[in-house]
Amino acid sequence: MKKLLVVAIALIVFSSCKNTKEPYLNYSVEGYLKAEDWNVAKSTDDSISSYWVNKKIKLDLETFTNDSVKFEIDVEPKDVNKLPKQDTLEMKLFKALLDSKYSCKNEATFNPKKIQFYFTEWDGKECYKITIQFLASNSFGVPGELTGHYYYDVKTNEPILEKVF
Repeated sequence: MKKLLVVAIALIVFSSCKNTKEPYLNYSVEGYLKAEDWNVAKSTDDSISSYWVNKKIKLDLETFTNDSVKFEIDVEPKDVNKLPKQDTLEMKLFKALLDSKYSCKNEATFNPKKIQFYFTEWDGKECYKITIQFLASNSFGVPGELTGHYYYDVKTNEPILEKVF
């Protein structure tokens, strides 16, 4: 009876310590995303419908005026293997921020508010999209909200479209 009780307790302890994180959720991007930031959204049938992150990140104050930006990423299970290398995504995110900043008439007023990353299609090509929402003032000092859209080919990581509206 004692052996059975010890085995039962051991099973309970080991099952409660089991790591439920999926192995491919170890994806991280320096300065933006840590592996432990990922959340899992499940469907009604308990299958995974998406992996997502929604958090505030701090940006380099020498380059950008705002040190706290909302960062969102949403990836469906079918797209997990299409995520670019971590250093590639880091460079693309930083480039999108810089391109958005330098598109402003008055660069000193660039104030990023939100960075989003997700997979989509553009002009029949499978791509990932980085969206930068930011505030900036024009040359007369009138503030406005702008959005930068940056589409990159999933296979080559080459830009398909880079535009600020």
